[in-house]
Amino acid sequence: MSNYSGYLFLVDEAQRARSIEEHIHQDKTFTDTISALDWQTKQAEIFFIALNGWSIHCAALVRRRRRVATQKYLIRFSNFVEFEPAISISEIQDHLQRQIKHYFIHSSSGMGSRVPLETWQIFFDAVKKLRRNKSSDLDRLDKLREQQPDFFKRQGFEIVVHERDAINLALRMAGFDQSELLDWNPPDGELAPFLCGLRGAILKEDQMINHDTKVFGDWTRIKDDQVGTAIFQHDKERLTVMNVNRHDLEETLGVDLLYYLHKYESYVMVQYKRMTKEGKVLCYRPTDKSYRREIQRMHDSERSFQIDKHPFTLNEYRLHPGVFYFKLCPAEILEPTSADMIPGIYLPLDYWKILVDSSNITGPNEGKRITYENVGRYFNNTFFVELVKTGWIGSMVSAKDVITKIIQESIENKKSVILAAKN
Repeated sequence: MSNYSGYLFLVDEAQRARSIEEHIHQDKTFTDTISALDWQTKQAEIFFIALNGWSIHCAALVRRRRRVATQKYLIRFSNFVEFEPAISISEIQDHLQRQIKHYFIHSSSGMGSRVPLETWQIFFDAVKKLRRNKSSDLDRLDKLREQQPDFFKRQGFEIVVHERDAINLALRMAGFDQSELLDWNPPDGELAPFLCGLRGAILKEDQMINHDTKVFGDWTRIKDDQVGTAIFQHDKERLTVMNVNRHDLEETLGVDLLYYLHKYESYVMVQYKRMTKEGKVLCYRPTDKSYRREIQRMHDSERSFQIDKHPFTLNEYRLHPGVFYFKLCPAEILEPTSADMIPGIYLPLDYWKILVDSSNITGPNEGKRITYENVGRYFNNTFFVELVKTGWIGSMVSAKDVITKIIQESIENKKSVILAAKN
């Protein structure tokens, strides 16, 4: 941090302060506007936030998003480091030789500028001394800030983006808080599977993980390719998420999510496909050799599933008993300060086959491309999540060796496979 200084942000409106505090605790993010003219456009910044005029309540990572008025920009706060209790400004003042209150950007006006370098360094060190238990968290925040924008443009980073979206999807289908994804930091600044950058990720074997891996069949045939595991807890429910991949991210060709919901004994597999821009149109072309091999494997696998068409219990009833779904989505740059999902089109395999064979997607030169305009019907993120979460779609598969085979084939075909089981 030797050549960096950040900002001090004072919320000087009581109602706004209460709203921000609620967003910090519930959503782990909030937005505001600012007119600071010395903002480093492409980099994140560190803000210390005071929710009143006499104490510092937290620090946060902040990124500038878009212009909303002349010289006013929308900014997003995330990755909060909260101080319990809040740090009195007078306590910090004892470490400084000058008053810091006039450096605060007031939320009511949004006007202000960066704290002078020397003052910031003394201020930052003083906070770490006064709250030693938060020192490592503040260092982590500074490390996140230093992440260069070029890092997010590296070859293979699209796979990380789709991995994050798959984990986000699993959390939402489980009904869990997806804001934990905001606590992400690539290990040692290197390109790595998204799961490995979450602080909650673990690699050790324990009883809970061993129990949850059994739903994916013969785990001993898969575990050597395991690159990360995380367990998320919510009351008495648990979501175990694993990533298996035997290839470097630069060589990985796609992402598959396999989700198992114990309550409904239901499997759903989502295969990510990248939409590219042709002129002004986002589209996906189902034409390459690897795609044709994947479709054939899906059809072969579905014929192996033992699906009872006459369920014996309420939980076994399905509107659609298929396993395989495609998610077509645009290539998105990861926004580290947002827990939003990538917008996209979800289509079940049987509808997909009808669509690909139809004239809807045939262009003037007999080429085939799928777009938002010609796809007909599809599920969006919200609808798809709700259908899986409530067991209306998804297959009951009694042959777990088929599941193992699906996972192995995905890995062999250079896929990053996200496995998620809610228990």
